[in-house]
Amino acid sequence: MKTTLTILFILMVSFLVHGQPPVIHHLEIDEELSSNFIYDSHMDKEGNLWLATNQSLVKYNGISFVKYTESMGVTHIQEDSKGRIWAYSFGEKLFILKITKLI
Repeated sequence: MKTTLTILFILMVSFLVHGQPPVIHHLEIDEELSSNFIYDSHMDKEGNLWLATNQSLVKYNGISFVKYTESMGVTHIQEDSKGRIWAYSFGEKLFILKITKLI
């Protein structure tokens, strides 16, 4: 009887309790995103979101965008054990992000 009442209580409470709705923020070209075509994404160790687009490599820190331009566009992003960001372009070039520019 005690088990039945406990289960009934848990079921009643679960119908009354609601979780926080997810927060969804759509990124748009108007917000400085260089393209609607995103080929790869990566969240780095510092919490930045990196986006590989057909026009550039983009870093989004939750507030603003920083674009690192590659004329061929970027297809893949990878972070190594030292926290460096590597990018591979449509032109079959491999880049490493050093401070604030592609080399």
